[in-house]
Amino acid sequence: MSSILARTLEPDPEIEQEWVDEIKRREKEIKAGTTKMISQEEFEQHLKELRELYQKGKKENRS
Repeated sequence: MSSILARTLEPDPEIEQEWVDEIKRREKEIKAGTTKMISQEEFEQHLKELRELYQKGKKENRS
């Protein structure tokens, strides 16, 4: 394995800590009820709508 590839596969402690902090923040929001949980279906529908808006914006910018 090349040294470049090996370095990219090694966990970065700073990034790992940022993920831990983010997970803890989100967990607190869920427990406090300050964030709205959505189903996977709702999430996928939201992504579909965002993609459609993005594509529409790209088409409008070409004109």
